[in-house]
Amino acid sequence: MKSMAVSGTHTTLSPTSTGNSHLVYYVKGSIDALLSRCKFYHVAEGSTPPLDPNVRSGIAAKAQAVATRGLRVIAMAYSNAEGILPSRPSTPSSNNAIDHTEKEKLAPLVFAGFVAMYDPPRKGVADAISLLQGSGVQVVMITGDAEETALSIAKSLGLRGATNPNACLTSATLDRMNASQLSERVGGVSVFARVSPKHKMAIVEAFQARGAVVAMTGDGGEWFCRLDSVLFVHVLLFVMQ
Repeated sequence: MKSMAVSGTHTTLSPTSTGNSHLVYYVKGSIDALLSRCKFYHVAEGSTPPLDPNVRSGIAAKAQAVATRGLRVIAMAYSNAEGILPSRPSTPSSNNAIDHTEKEKLAPLVFAGFVAMYDPPRKGVADAISLLQGSGVQVVMITGDAEETALSIAKSLGLRGATNPNACLTSATLDRMNASQLSERVGGVSVFARVSPKHKMAIVEAFQARGAVVAMTGDGGEWFCRLDSVLFVHVLLFVMQ
């Protein structure tokens, strides 16, 4: 789903009022998942102008520029639910995770901004990739990060093929491919981005269909390796013929 949300109560106080509370949904997720759902953007309290195409394009461009530096981008938004709730004290239970069905019913989101953070590869990963590739193993990166972030990290680690513009497949492309098409294409791919667990299984099966022996390790994301070829990413998959 590339996003998650929690609900909570927001209370507005004024000199003439004891406070009105209303339900608010706070959402975080990938920039592409959230920005497409936002109809407004936050400027200040009470100021949320429409998110027109120019502003939307500007936000997307800035997020992409940050991602190309190897930073992970997380977007934030909120939505004021309809109806005013009775004023009540805040409690831990007021912030509850809400499921996908509820989120789809939310009013249009207000874009609040994005943050970028650096999650560096574990020490020794670059050396391990170099050793494997020097031994004839193909290393492939598989990650949930954005394409720009994944490619930047792959290049910094010396992953072979990472500089090739056709060496990355995203989940959107994987979803349009059948098993046969993926098996034909997978041998020339160095980075898989925005993937989910189901995609990881499909990638492994595609290598195995080509007669490869596959091993995998990771520290959050995954690295895949074909031993003779090998794959690495925030998961390491080792594949050998």
